[in-house]
Amino acid sequence: MFVKPPSGWSGNLTQSAKLTASDVDTYDRFGRSVAISGDTIVVGSLYGNTGSAWNSGAAYVFVKPPTGWSGNLTENAKLVPTDIADDDRFGYAVAISGDTIVVGAPAADLGTKVNAGAAYVFVKPVGGWSGDLDENSKLTASDSVSGDVFGYSVAIGGDTVVVGAQGADPSGTANAGAAYLFVKPGGGWSGNRNENAKLIASDKVAEDSFGWSVAISGNTVVVGAPYADPDGVDAAGAAYLFVKPGAGWSGTRTQDAKLTTSVKDSSDGFGWSVAISGDTVMVGALWYRLGEVLEPGAVFVFVKPSGGWSGNLTENKRLVASGGISGDEFGNSVSISEDAGVVVVGAVFARPDGISSTGAAYVFTQPVTRYLYLPLILR
Repeated sequence: MFVKPPSGWSGNLTQSAKLTASDVDTYDRFGRSVAISGDTIVVGSLYGNTGSAWNSGAAYVFVKPPTGWSGNLTENAKLVPTDIADDDRFGYAVAISGDTIVVGAPAADLGTKVNAGAAYVFVKPVGGWSGDLDENSKLTASDSVSGDVFGYSVAIGGDTVVVGAQGADPSGTANAGAAYLFVKPGGGWSGNRNENAKLIASDKVAEDSFGWSVAISGNTVVVGAPYADPDGVDAAGAAYLFVKPGAGWSGTRTQDAKLTTSVKDSSDGFGWSVAISGDTVMVGALWYRLGEVLEPGAVFVFVKPSGGWSGNLTENKRLVASGGISGDEFGNSVSISEDAGVVVVGAVFARPDGISSTGAAYVFTQPVTRYLYLPLILR
């Protein structure tokens, strides 16, 4: 956990607090996914064990202490669904908005449907985040089949949840992928629920992996398809924008806009990560090439055009790491807060101080037309 210093985000920083699970065990992969909203953090533990469920996964909730984020902290609450089973991978993806948390379990089996996947919604209890908590609602796709890995990615904005299923086969197109949108019912999140709308790419082909990444802000959803072949360029990748219709989210919908890079190369992985805040979208391309430097990665900035999100669009700006080198995978993850004017980019194989594959995160500050580079080295 890093807290903004009085002097602002600059230089190399060390953490303010360290978060761990009270029941941590070997190979839990605590930290596989993280999300924050206000004073609450949720952390996924991909292979955590719960009771007799082996490698089932878990998620942990941390609430900011009265004294602030500092020192070594363990969770306030542990989230585990009531139907947890071996190898569900619950916690592979997490998201939070206000008092609502969504956790993906892409390897969950639905009856005989192996690895069909599920997502679970947890609502903050009246007494606050405390103890071991069961889900309020379980989300699944109405057309789920084995191998969909629904829950591979999750996002939440207000009363709307988006769940990616990059292994789905829309119209029989193998692994083209899909995303599913759920709107909070009038009575609140409860019981087992199917989607309000299904999102797919109009130009889907096999193995696109649409739904690999998802993000939502207000009435706009962005979905990454890192193995799509725009303009026939193999696995250059694409991202798709969906805008809420006037009549609301319903039925099967194709994109309002398609995002790609102005310069494409095979296996760029554009769409591996996506983020959106207000009118700004960020898309990571972790294997993007920069001149003679092979695959250091990049993040691309898209700003909503005056005419709205529509048609085929290329980037307004490209973000790269100063001194990035081959294999850094800059763009493996990305997050944006437009109000704060801050973008954070993960580079999981970066080599700060020459230490192999240590990883780093980079902070960029606005204005959008002139992002400033401020590296934060995470050790």
